[in-house]
Amino acid sequence: MKAIPLDTRHRILACYDTGKHTRQTVADLFGVSLGLVKKLLQQRKTLGHAKTLYDRVGRKPKMTRTRVDTVLNALRQTPGLTLGQMRELLGGVCTGVCIHLALKKNGVTFKKKRYELPSKTVRTCGKSANNGVRARPRSRRKSLCLLTNPPPRRT
Repeated sequence: MKAIPLDTRHRILACYDTGKHTRQTVADLFGVSLGLVKKLLQQRKTLGHAKTLYDRVGRKPKMTRTRVDTVLNALRQTPGLTLGQMRELLGGVCTGVCIHLALKKNGVTFKKKRYELPSKTVRTCGKSANNGVRARPRSRRKSLCLLTNPPPRRT
């Protein structure tokens, strides 16, 4: 269902404000429901405008700005906090994933920084390792594959 344009909302209210029409006749003139006319009148009375209220839809975030600031201040004081400790700090309101996403949005990462370059002179795995192939005992069966069992040499 699409929202009624702002221009139409103002025309509905202006038509009712003339005093010539009831709410039901205004709804019939503009082809809207009586409930919409009532809603627009009530919204103008309480909020002072007839704009759409898109900013109030959806689920409200658990990590409010004050909670994010609390966690960031705690991280500045003790940088080694875990997500579980941050959750306890907030009173268990948010999950660890929620806290992680909020910190990631603010540019805080948990990746440990490397303070020295990795050694390039020492190999971690030699060429003769063969990825563990020789570590297993070989089968005594003759296979049909020519790659593993080459044909015997002729003499």
